[in-house]
Amino acid sequence: MKPSMLLIHRCTLITSVTATAASAFQLLPSSIRINRPTSIHHDTTAILSNSDDSINYIDTSEYLQRDINPMISWCEMYGVDHTSIDFCPTSSFKQLSNSQDYTCYAVTDLPAGSPVLTVPSSILLDSYHIKQNEVGELSRSEEFLTKLREPLPLFYLYVKLLYEYSLGDTSPYYDWLNSLPRSYDTGTSMTPTCYDCLPPLAATYAKTERVRYINYQSAVKNTVDWLPEWIVEDVLVCKWIFNVVSTRSWDVGDGSGERVIVPMGDMFNHHYDPEVAISYDEQGNCIAYTTRDVSAGSELRISYGFVTNPSALFAKYGFVDTYAPCTFWKYMDIIPSTELTAIGLSYSRMLFYPTGDISPEIFEVLTYLILGEKHRQEQKVFYEACLNGDEGTKGGYLNQYYYEIYGRIKKHVDKFLKDLGELKAKVVRVDEEMHPRIRMIEEHNNFVEEIFLAVKENVDAVMSQVA
Repeated sequence: MKPSMLLIHRCTLITSVTATAASAFQLLPSSIRINRPTSIHHDTTAILSNSDDSINYIDTSEYLQRDINPMISWCEMYGVDHTSIDFCPTSSFKQLSNSQDYTCYAVTDLPAGSPVLTVPSSILLDSYHIKQNEVGELSRSEEFLTKLREPLPLFYLYVKLLYEYSLGDTSPYYDWLNSLPRSYDTGTSMTPTCYDCLPPLAATYAKTERVRYINYQSAVKNTVDWLPEWIVEDVLVCKWIFNVVSTRSWDVGDGSGERVIVPMGDMFNHHYDPEVAISYDEQGNCIAYTTRDVSAGSELRISYGFVTNPSALFAKYGFVDTYAPCTFWKYMDIIPSTELTAIGLSYSRMLFYPTGDISPEIFEVLTYLILGEKHRQEQKVFYEACLNGDEGTKGGYLNQYYYEIYGRIKKHVDKFLKDLGELKAKVVRVDEEMHPRIRMIEEHNNFVEEIFLAVKENVDAVMSQVA
């Protein structure tokens, strides 16, 4: 007998606010709390047997062609309204060889503020309700992962989708799951050889994704006894499910760290300056709306965040954002302090731009460090000037150490480009069949190199004045 499943109605009280361009997923100020009532608990003991030959299970073969039409019909059956948008392969907008990638576009002219997608709360997958009512006992998993400092909300989604997968076509989420990409170029899917071909920071991000997957899988194997053994032991399925929850879930934005998956809403691609933002009404229904006027036929995208750190975006989501307006300057040898953080030491402020420009925070941090090596008392004066907005005092120190600052930037840029050249030579020798993500890694390295070369041109022009 097929196990019965019920869709869960969630009445989540969320106040709608406009998302910023930094991330269309950060929707709620921390002062707003989400009211989460009790929902239906699934009987997970029904699936402890081996897979059922009478049930159709999703084929997770990496290069299987996607079919999103059953998902669209499924969404419409459960009340999803998408009359203003449609979907097409992303290659219609960009030259891509990946036939698994789709994007959303406007089918009519849309003024700013127009709703383009409404998804009922009844089909949302959110980590809080999953933990409370929709899966079996997880206390041992929580203890295990807390010790490893791994986020629990993502894990709740992970075990929920493993459970839904184990139900095959008896799961109400079958058509949605079956519509998803099978291949991902995320850090989770990379090999040790791939990591060796990435710059240090990008490699760290990619390895972090891989380690998180391994830790989640260890938690499932050792602490979850209500999932069937056949699915827990299927490495390809488990990795695929992890990539799904990692790339298609959103932070709910209320400061709790809870995450949600919005079927069909997860079809929006990324742009740092998005045409669409996400909100929720008082019933917890998800509403996507335009952030500006959009012409018919135009692509509709949201922001996944990481606007100033495309390497982090690449490791998590598996694509290179070639439209990114800037990148972190990749210098990792500065030990953070309260003072350095206050004047700009962060991934979002220490930036290089495709134009070759350098963010002011890099100059200020380097000036602070130089003064610390030479004049501790003047370092304090400079620090106070930065905090108080004393541009005259701050500018005096910046001018005094102008060429020394540029010299340090040049040293970093030259070394990074030299190391990157060695990595590019290594990429050429990698067998693409053995390591299929290597071409995406090559694209990432080329993108970073272009920005650093633009910066180098400007820095060299300044340093030529010294000679």
